[in-house]
Amino acid sequence: MKKNKFILASVAALMAIGSVLSFGSQAHTVQAAQKTIHTNYYAGIKSTALSYNVNGKSLSSGIKTNTTMKYYGSPRLIKGQKYVCYNVGKGKYVPLDSIGKVNGRNTFRLLNNSYIYNASGKKIGSLSYRYPVYFSGSLRKTSQDKRYYVLESNIDSQAYTTSTEKYYLPYKKIKNSYYYSLGKGRYINVRNVATINGLQNCSNSEKITVTAPGRQTVPVYVVNDSSDAKTGKVLPGVVKVNGVNAHRVIVDGKTVNVGAGDMILGQRIPSGTTVTVNAKTAGPQYKYQIKGTHTFISASNIKGSTTKISNLLPYYVDLDKLNN
Repeated sequence: MKKNKFILASVAALMAIGSVLSFGSQAHTVQAAQKTIHTNYYAGIKSTALSYNVNGKSLSSGIKTNTTMKYYGSPRLIKGQKYVCYNVGKGKYVPLDSIGKVNGRNTFRLLNNSYIYNASGKKIGSLSYRYPVYFSGSLRKTSQDKRYYVLESNIDSQAYTTSTEKYYLPYKKIKNSYYYSLGKGRYINVRNVATINGLQNCSNSEKITVTAPGRQTVPVYVVNDSSDAKTGKVLPGVVKVNGVNAHRVIVDGKTVNVGAGDMILGQRIPSGTTVTVNAKTAGPQYKYQIKGTHTFISASNIKGSTTKISNLLPYYVDLDKLNN
């Protein structure tokens, strides 16, 4: 019996190794053909120092963004980096999270280790989040409210975003979950994908439960960073609301009274309520946009971890600049 158990364990181990080796050999074969990376674009930045030496030390010299460049040798893990890094010469290494496409191929970057599924939803393999994953199909431009999508920025001469356009990669529903195709009958759960060709994989809505320990309600906020009456236009003057100084702000075409910290006075949500959100503000102290409005809930008032939510939600300012 012990011998049989050992044989079964050995077979399982070899199968696991075979899965890793097949993935690695696939990457190696393609690398030999092209060996290029395309660096991501960052709004407001024409060049950035997202490069490191072989010991993981950040280098002051910049790497061009939104640029295709050659790399040498095989990608490798270096100290302090979550993902594999690519040697682009002169002792500089670029990590995968600064890269869109690898070897000219459509590329996923993963949020975490992921299973591979067949069309019936059965697990048939696994993938490491540290390495790029190639996929079949292509992004399609859309104006529809797709469940999952990406936003691509249009850039002005000063390297700032002037507008954005929406694209989506076709997905398939299998047993109540959504999957992207890797090709050859293989699929990966959509929610395990961080980026598609360097563009953030976005969800059009996430369900959250609001909570306020020791309180019965949680506050609602505006974000006053524009003069747009849709997103938060501050009117002149100060008013008193129950003895509290407040500004009048037009948001979503309605005038509300806003106190300290951009909190809307007289507008709160009962603790325990489930709310749908579809975007976020800049971190690290995130606020989440209530879908269909330009009002927000603080991440500190959300029950449970918000890591996955933050990873899947776009910035609200990019949604407001949609062309399509």
